[in-house]
Amino acid sequence: MENHIAIISSIGKIVVFLMVLFSVFLFTVKGNKRLPNQIFALFILITAFDLTGLFLADGYAKYTNFQILKSASSLLQMPAFYLYVLTICYSDFTFKPKHLWHTV
Repeated sequence: MENHIAIISSIGKIVVFLMVLFSVFLFTVKGNKRLPNQIFALFILITAFDLTGLFLADGYAKYTNFQILKSASSLLQMPAFYLYVLTICYSDFTFKPKHLWHTV
């Protein structure tokens, strides 16, 4: 059983590293789809932060503030994905107060 946990932890580290690397690429790429790329990179970063629980569960068990931040940030995944879909579907997309309301 310990071997399976070590494998899951190793795969989790690789996945989080690749997600962070891909999001950095999306933040820095220049092109005509800059806003959708940035929102998708934000979604990937939030998901990567949520997946750190695969290998950091024992490390931050005593830090309740970090656990609260992690659980609160996981609630932002779907609003970020929703905004990404909106930016892909509509070429003239701009942020409006109603988008902030959907996020809240």
